Amino acid sequence: MNQSDDDPELGEILERLPHRPRWTIVIAATGFFFLCGLVAIARLRDEPGALSWFLLVGAWGFVLVGILGGLRRVLRPQQIIVGRRGVAVPRGPWSPETTTIPLNAVTCSWSPPVGFGLAFAPIALMVFGTFALVEDEPSPATRLIAGLGGVSCLVVAVEGVIALVQIAGGEARADAGLITFGSVVGFLAALVYGGLYRRWRLTAPQSQGARASSSGTTTLP
Repeated sequence: MNQSDDDPELGEILERLPHRPRWTIVIAATGFFFLCGLVAIARLRDEPGALSWFLLVGAWGFVLVGILGGLRRVLRPQQIIVGRRGVAVPRGPWSPETTTIPLNAVTCSWSPPVGFGLAFAPIALMVFGTFALVEDEPSPATRLIAGLGGVSCLVVAVEGVIALVQIAGGEARADAGLITFGSVVGFLAALVYGGLYRRWRLTAPQSQGARASSSGTTTLP
């Protein structure tokens, strides 16, 4: 059930924070992969093959992820309610309902990507997760989307190297500039997301107890 102002576990309401994907992220990501999808269609006509199909499916797949992120923001608005005794957080990535967690059970953990492709976890979590509010590990759907992002980055990077070799050998290639630019952007994105990847954990007290954090300020993204 949704938390109300008189929830005894929550206490006095201090702040209500909207929890939703930012429109700038949704529109920018969807628009970028939409352009990649158009380029992939043109490439498929000129160079049909498995790689062209992979780029086509990957680009339009992320367009679908962006659309789902926009729909989630519009149809399933979520919020984080901060009270004096607890924090009410969404029960799931698509649920408008919340569950209350005592402040002394709130923990935050930092961790690097624990597997190939998880540097792209923020993109997947935009739709399939809520920065792991009640999960210790990313869900299978999150891992799948993140893995596809990592593989896509690797494929584009390999294509960029091939294009550079062909250019160095004097072979003209119409899409060499685009592929090289894409490989550089993908590499930088992997570094940025890999360096900034954080995993939040808001869980109930375990058998060994939880780290107290009732004092001080917890900043939620």
